Amino acid sequence: IIIFITLLLFMRVLGKRQLGEVELSELVVSVLIANLAGLPLQDIGIPLLNGLIPVIILFCCELLISTLTMKSVRMRTLLCGRPSLLVENGVIRQKEMARSRFTIDELTEELRNQSIMDISTVKYAVLETDEPRAFESYSVDRTQYGRFTIRESNSYDSNTQADYMITHFSLAMPRLADGDVYVDGEFTQHRFANSNRMHYNVDTQCYELDLPLKQGAYNYQYLWLPNGMNVAQTAKIEGDHYQTVNEYMIRAYYRVPGERYDRLIGYGLIYSGH
Repeated sequence: IIIFITLLLFMRVLGKRQLGEVELSELVVSVLIANLAGLPLQDIGIPLLNGLIPVIILFCCELLISTLTMKSVRMRTLLCGRPSLLVENGVIRQKEMARSRFTIDELTEELRNQSIMDISTVKYAVLETDEPRAFESYSVDRTQYGRFTIRESNSYDSNTQADYMITHFSLAMPRLADGDVYVDGEFTQHRFANSNRMHYNVDTQCYELDLPLKQGAYNYQYLWLPNGMNVAQTAKIEGDHYQTVNEYMIRAYYRVPGERYDRLIGYGLIYSGH
């Protein structure tokens, strides 16, 4: 009870942003606090102070870091990173494009998705980095239920005329121990293979992965797979939300007496939350 009340007070002091838009330092502190606070609860032989004192120290460190990032632009850039400005007043910034490993084809594709055909009309184009959504409130847009659609708006047949492009996935977060992070979707066949396993870049503090994908719209998520397991988890990165709508396929089979196989006599799709 004491630990529970202490954590509630600390989260309240840290402010509402701690529960919404979480920065990297806040995510690290939240994960560490959760682990440290659980030690006295798991083992009654560990003194209560051994769990409270590290939590208090981490809390003070987070307050110090939050103050520094609020008052210092350099410190905020160092700890939180900065977005990449790819287009400024209709001019492509080639050095920034190269630093972000973003090609002209990828840029024009994104502009076409926004119904922009003339790049000179673009005042600013900013490339943002993905961050964990586990602590954010649930939001939803039109979904493809984990699928993807090959689509190139200027072609007559997207399946044959859409081009492949190298897609850069970047997830800014601390490195997770005892497991790997994967990009998951129908386009990866929901497998955990080296081809969709992300690699951690120590210099950028990001999980990164390059995949050749055809022009189109893709649903994807980041999954964490613990070592030695074959079932991945969403909680550490995407978060678990009860509002999520899932698609299920139900198949009905029937075996005629005396036969050795099952006949598929019907199937249907249902959606949770509908």
